[in-house]
Amino acid sequence: MTDTSTGHDTSIKGEKAKLNPIGRLGTPEDVANAILFLASDKSAFINDAALTVDGGYTAI
Repeated sequence: MTDTSTGHDTSIKGEKAKLNPIGRLGTPEDVANAILFLASDKSAFINDAALTVDGGYTAI
């Protein structure tokens, strides 16, 4: 989605990454890892929760 909105311009991506507390843009793998965690036994005691996968962006 970022490629589409920035026209594949790496300088714009760099500026957007600076807005994120962890200093980079999220990847599909970041989202996939969260999904894998929720699908695993390690999350067996979690229910009715929203998991925000945004590198802390919504916290600022």
